[in-house]
Amino acid sequence: MPFRRHHRNKNFLTVLVLALALAALWWGFGFSRRTPQEGPAEFRDPDNPPLRDERGEPPEPAPGNFGETKQGASPTAFQYAVLEGVEKNAAGLLPDVSGKEGIVRVWFASEREVYIEYRRSGQTTVDRMAFIVASGDGANLASTRQALYGLSNSGWELLDGSEVLFSKPQRDLYERDASGNWTKGN
Repeated sequence: MPFRRHHRNKNFLTVLVLALALAALWWGFGFSRRTPQEGPAEFRDPDNPPLRDERGEPPEPAPGNFGETKQGASPTAFQYAVLEGVEKNAAGLLPDVSGKEGIVRVWFASEREVYIEYRRSGQTTVDRMAFIVASGDGANLASTRQALYGLSNSGWELLDGSEVLFSKPQRDLYERDASGNWTKGN
């Protein structure tokens, strides 16, 4: 009889360990934190709108194909205003930039947060990236640089400011087309 009791405890411990492992995986992949607002529009609850972040903007959409603009699309009106503001003030925001033509790629992390990849004067390749935050609206739109990165052998290296590259993912890429207009590249 003592052998049977030990055998039952072993089965119980095995089941307990498996249950804990499944719970840890469930929590680790974030299934317990998902809201009904994530996912395709046909599954969203119209009576329960999504939450807003501290700036009053809706949260970024979950990764996937829904809610994305097509490749080759133009930036939104506000994104275009931010791009124009950065180009206009390129000399003050981007150290040693070779004019607005030196700005090669623009990655939006959100409507007001943008990464600007550019060439320095005398360089033929992109070797700098700045993280710019826009504030205000319309004629009062202002931009400030929060971080400056330089290209190294291992990727982008922080040169000035606070590290944001890993906390603010790059989402919407815009590049200049042959006619000089900004078009969506991803």
